[in-house]
Amino acid sequence: MAVAKRILIADDDPDVHRLLLAALEAPGRQIDAVHDGQQALARVASCPYDLVLADVNMSGLDGLCLLQRLRELNPAAKVVVITGESAPENIVRSIRDQAFAYFSKPFTVSAVADMVAKALRSAPHEDH
Repeated sequence: MAVAKRILIADDDPDVHRLLLAALEAPGRQIDAVHDGQQALARVASCPYDLVLADVNMSGLDGLCLLQRLRELNPAAKVVVITGESAPENIVRSIRDQAFAYFSKPFTVSAVADMVAKALRSAPHEDH
């Protein structure tokens, strides 16, 4: 029996949650959603995720700090950074901290869905 791929959405916008949940729901995937970086960090610390989609601008712990902390907790996890402002320094920092991909809002659902599929295919298989 195949182990479900675990995806965590960390974004403070409920509309983005609904959009991503609808776009990414598929057999063999377990999707959780949180509204800030601290909640995301707590989730990742308690159980491993194959993929985390993190918004840059969240209260408490922003998505780039979350990316850095995720690298310490679970280096194998793929992280897709999402932002409403594509500042060059955010892109550089995402690359430096080994984000799998970087999306600027507004994004197309199909582009994110394709990138998530690619990330999950490249994620190492782990028993959770």
